[in-house]
Amino acid sequence: MIEERWKQIQELHLKQGAHHPGSTFCVMEAVAYVAGEDWTDHPRGVPPTMATYFRWWNDHLQTDEDRDRLLKTFIPRVIGLPMNETTETRRFVMIGDWILRKLIPEILRLHKLNDVAAKLENKPESTTLEEFKKAALARDLALALDRALARALARARALDLDLARALALDLALALDRVLARALARALARALDLARARALDLDLARALFKNLEASQSALVERLIDCRAENVAPGDL
Repeated sequence: MIEERWKQIQELHLKQGAHHPGSTFCVMEAVAYVAGEDWTDHPRGVPPTMATYFRWWNDHLQTDEDRDRLLKTFIPRVIGLPMNETTETRRFVMIGDWILRKLIPEILRLHKLNDVAAKLENKPESTTLEEFKKAALARDLALALDRALARALARARALDLDLARALALDLALALDRVLARALARALARALDLARARALDLDLARALFKNLEASQSALVERLIDCRAENVAPGDL
């Protein structure tokens, strides 16, 4: 890590989206800059699962102040972490479990669908890839989201999969194409529910405010993840 660059980043605001070299920074561009890499939002020194997650988090926070407050302290801590297949698979499961049991339930609550949200949130944590496959491919998850979507929207909407691909398909890292598609489908439906209320910025702020604690806790777990701490049965 280049200390002078880190000091410089601490004086700047993190911004939404990707940027041109020498301008402003999103969180992953800041990581690459501090690590001495060429300008990119896909730094080589950060595990791909974590970089994908941080890009998504960065771009969905509502203000620069929120990005600074929640993301900036992680910049020097995510450089040079282990990124072997065992560790990355475990991180994938952690993030996927958070999507299913934290993110999607919070989105459902935007539509007062508390019973559906509670059912998903109260499912047991997936700690292995096989457990997560079962959870992501579960028929009750797809049916719950389809019912929620039908209730929340007055007319049919085409699903915009861009955000789903960013967090789900890219995250899969070719581990399992069927699993990746199922996760993308579930997340796309949840995001479509959120977009139905997108004009209400207060609700968007409330969503990510409610997720702050679980997101920070998840990142701490991702940082602490090491191959030697992953039991053979956890994959």
